[in-house]
Amino acid sequence: MGLLKFKKFIQYHLRHQPVNHPAQEHELGIVRLGYNPIEFKNSLWRVSNSFEVRERIRIAFQGSEYPIFEVRLGSSRESAPRLFILSGIHGNEEGGILAVPVILERLREQPQLVSKVNVRILAPVNPVGAYNHSRYNASGHDINRDFVNFRTPEARLIRLLFDEYKPDFVLSLHEGPQRGTFMFANACVPATMALALVEALQRAHVELAERDYFGRRLDPPGLAVATWPSQALVAAWARYFHMMTVHEYAARRGIPEITLETSWRSGEWYNRILPHVELVLELLKQLGSWVQE
Repeated sequence: MGLLKFKKFIQYHLRHQPVNHPAQEHELGIVRLGYNPIEFKNSLWRVSNSFEVRERIRIAFQGSEYPIFEVRLGSSRESAPRLFILSGIHGNEEGGILAVPVILERLREQPQLVSKVNVRILAPVNPVGAYNHSRYNASGHDINRDFVNFRTPEARLIRLLFDEYKPDFVLSLHEGPQRGTFMFANACVPATMALALVEALQRAHVELAERDYFGRRLDPPGLAVATWPSQALVAAWARYFHMMTVHEYAARRGIPEITLETSWRSGEWYNRILPHVELVLELLKQLGSWVQE
C-alpha cells in the first residue's frame, strides 16, 4: 500500500472527524461534473407538479443555509414496497447527486415503474459538502461513518427516516476511484436480485469493475457481496472504532441495501450518471414484482 493510500485508509476508516470543515481532496483525481445547488433545486421544482418535493431540513454553514431535499413518489398503497434512495452523502461524489433529476424525469415519462412501489429520495444528503466539493460535512465529519454515535444532523435525519418511513429496501448512490462500476450488496439482499441488477447494468453497456476500490477481485464483475470475513471486520470496526456506514446500519435493521459505486475518474455523463439511473429503474421493476395482484 502506497503512502497516500495508507493515509487515506486511516482518514476514511479510523477517524470520525478527519478535518474541521468541508475540505477538498485534490489528490484523488476526482473529475468534477459541475454540480450547482441552484440548478439542482430548480431541476427538482420542475418535476414538483408530478412528485412531492420539499426541503426536509437545512444545514447551516458560514452564515448560509443549505437544504436537504426529500422527494416522495409512487404508490400510496399501504402494502407497496418502500424504496429509500440516498444521494450525495459524500458531497464530492457528484454522479449520484446529478443522477437524481434524470431519474425523476425518467419516472415522469414512465410512471408505470412506480405504480406498485413507494419511493423516497433524499438528496443531497450532504449539501454543504456538495457545495464545497467535499466528502465531509460542515463540521468535517464523514457522515457515512456516523451510524453508531449519530453525531451529525445528516445521520440523525437518515435514522429518523428509517424509523418514520420503514423502508423495505435502501439504495445509496456513491462514486469511487476504481475503474468501472460496481455495487456492494449487504447480507439482506437476495442473491438472485443482486445478480439481476448486475445483468441490467450489463445490458445498458455499463463498464463493470473487475476489482473494488480495495483491490479485491469481483466475481462476477460489478458485484461485491457480504462475506463472513467482511461482516466480522465490519462488526469489529463498529465495536472498537464506533464507526458504521448506512450499508451496515441497514443490515443491522434487517433491511436489504445496495451501495452503487461509479468511477469518479471519468468525465463522461454516460459513465457517471447512467449507471445510477439504470440501477434505479431495474430495482423498481424488481420491487414491483414483489407485489401480489
